[in-house]
Amino acid sequence: MLDEVRRRGSLSTTEAALLVNATPATARGLLDEFVQAGLVLAQGKTRGRRYHLR
Repeated sequence: MLDEVRRRGSLSTTEAALLVNATPATARGLLDEFVQAGLVLAQGKTRGRRYHLR
């Protein structure tokens, strides 16, 4: 997932879910873990949220 954020510049929850073949809730959980670890920044609210590299 992080490689794809690097490649694209950002990633949405829906894009992440498709990438890892998971539910949006599961993908959001993984992305939120990346945010907590300081690997990515979350910008936006709810459906418009995108994740960018720090």
